[in-house]
Amino acid sequence: MKGSEVAAALEKALTLHQQGRLREAGRLYDKILTRDATNSDALNLRGLIAMHEGDHAQALRLFERAASGAEKFPEAHFNKAMALTAVGNSAESLQSYNEAIRQNPAYAEARLNAGSLLLQSGKTAEALEAFRAMTAICPQDPRGYYNLGYSLTQSASLTDETSRTAIVDEAVSALMKAQTLAPRNADILLALADAFSLRGAYAPAIENLRAALATQTTWPAERRAEIISTIGEHLRKLGQFAQAAEAHREAVALSPRNHLIRFNLATALQDARQLDEAELHFKQVIAEKPDFVKAYINLGNVYRDKSRHEDAISVFEKSLSIEPTRQAYANIAATATDLGWFAAGLIIHNKAISLGRMDSAARYNRALALLNLGRFDNGWAEHEARFDVAYVDAVRRPSPEWRGEDLAGKRILVWMEQGAGDQILHASMIHNLMAQAGHVLIECLGRLAPVFARSFPGTTVIPRVRPLEAAANGQSYDFQIAAGSLGKYLRPDFASFPAHTGFLKADRERVEKFRTLYAQLAAGRRIVGIAWRSLNPRAGANKSTSLNNLAPILKIPGLFFVNLQYGDCAADLSDARARFGVDVFQDPEVDQLKDMDIFFAQVAALDLVVTASNTSVHVAGSQNIPTHLMLPHGKGTMWYWFLRRADSPWYPSVKITRAREIDPERPWEIGPAASVAAEIATWAETPEDQRS
Repeated sequence: MKGSEVAAALEKALTLHQQGRLREAGRLYDKILTRDATNSDALNLRGLIAMHEGDHAQALRLFERAASGAEKFPEAHFNKAMALTAVGNSAESLQSYNEAIRQNPAYAEARLNAGSLLLQSGKTAEALEAFRAMTAICPQDPRGYYNLGYSLTQSASLTDETSRTAIVDEAVSALMKAQTLAPRNADILLALADAFSLRGAYAPAIENLRAALATQTTWPAERRAEIISTIGEHLRKLGQFAQAAEAHREAVALSPRNHLIRFNLATALQDARQLDEAELHFKQVIAEKPDFVKAYINLGNVYRDKSRHEDAISVFEKSLSIEPTRQAYANIAATATDLGWFAAGLIIHNKAISLGRMDSAARYNRALALLNLGRFDNGWAEHEARFDVAYVDAVRRPSPEWRGEDLAGKRILVWMEQGAGDQILHASMIHNLMAQAGHVLIECLGRLAPVFARSFPGTTVIPRVRPLEAAANGQSYDFQIAAGSLGKYLRPDFASFPAHTGFLKADRERVEKFRTLYAQLAAGRRIVGIAWRSLNPRAGANKSTSLNNLAPILKIPGLFFVNLQYGDCAADLSDARARFGVDVFQDPEVDQLKDMDIFFAQVAALDLVVTASNTSVHVAGSQNIPTHLMLPHGKGTMWYWFLRRADSPWYPSVKITRAREIDPERPWEIGPAASVAAEIATWAETPEDQRS
């Protein structure tokens, strides 16, 4: 076979090869090699057929001959690397990939495979460098950016928090470049969603997951269900529990036998307070997967939320018989706390810790138990776990967090968290911070902003419209901190709680207006504000009372009652009037849900406040208005009222009356109402100048 004949035969064999007629092409390659045993092209192509046939050893021999027979043949080195990988020789495979890259620096496939091999070998840092190099040499190839971003997200969980932030930021940047180059690549969109979720940016994560679903319409139902359920989990972390449940319902419809997806649905329903349906789904998961410990634990939490404490403990104990997890012990501890067994609960929490690191919700529950007992040293530290608990309205902020550094001449942003009551409570520490810092910025609920601005002159008060409003307004600061984290530095023990005569100030002109009106209506009677209900989605039902069950208070002669209860309570007031002949005055000018400033003025105009644990006690206590607070036993007793105290370190003017036990046969407020009524009756009969 002459040289021209070899060339023609090689061209024909290659055509057959490309047509998939591998047996014919192989015979022709063999014929060529009989004539020219060093023909590198024939050796390389014949090696590919051997690889296809699964004869990796023969393929390797052919690729080696092809590579050694040509001065520059990067494809042969690439194919040799693949054969070496197939026979389990990763080290030499990497050498061959590197030789292919040396001969052709823009050989994208070689760079991709080399990086992947390094990653599989556990050489993550080297793999990342390989992918970074590919993005520099092949900047228009989205695969380099994708593999870099994907590898970074996979490695992020293995690093500390500071390093993780930088890694995730690089991953997002790389994947966004990949997405720009290949906007309809579903794998890139999924990886970008993962990177955003690691950053805690769940909204853009959801956007990319939905884009992936729209792009890749041929995924099987099971795969689509998994992605939709992931969307549901991100929605749950955003606190959008109803929307999360709907996403999980859609996922369950696509994959009804996937117990993990049904578990996610039940968890979202639990967060959305749809407890009956959540219970049904958890039970179905357990029926399908009897050893699924998490389902038992979450079902027990549903029973806790329903105040079915014995059922909760029974289910937690069942989970312990399957696997002795720290989570089950932590939840038994939380149930003990619900029952008012705070010390016992803490002992069981410590048992949970002995089994390893607890999840965020368990750590948060332990923090509440520690704080309730006045164990501030560990309590404040564990309280940081709230940032990772879905139902707690607290999200970490960027920029340097204050960790107790000297604040002289520094600007610090304090961002108020959770509801209005919590924000008022935390505001009791602002004066301490003002004494240390050069300037304090306070981000708070918009309806609290006028009160805070009046009460903390010299600070910058920023009404919250959206997260990080301070940065959006162009305000600069050296440090930031969540208000609920201030206690670590400003309230290390009970001795650090200052005595005060009020730290928040109402509009005096409005106060006088209310006082004049109420004095006229009272006609010599003492003016008492009353509230009885909390709408807190998790604990409100446990700490709320019925107005009718406050009859011993309402029947005290010589009192003029003013309604401080937010929300629609017309039926409650009408019922009290019909039952007891008592008119509780409803001031049409006041709606604290819309205007907190006017509510502060209303409360400041009163002689006394009687309330359950809701916003009213915080508004009254922060202004030093004499207040009777009624609390249940166990669940519903917020940690900041502490254990068994009749006073409040936060609010010196507040006196606490507690239910002594949980009695399923009668409402918890019956006992406290009788005790408070006796005290108020004595107070009402005492001349004003003799009252303490």
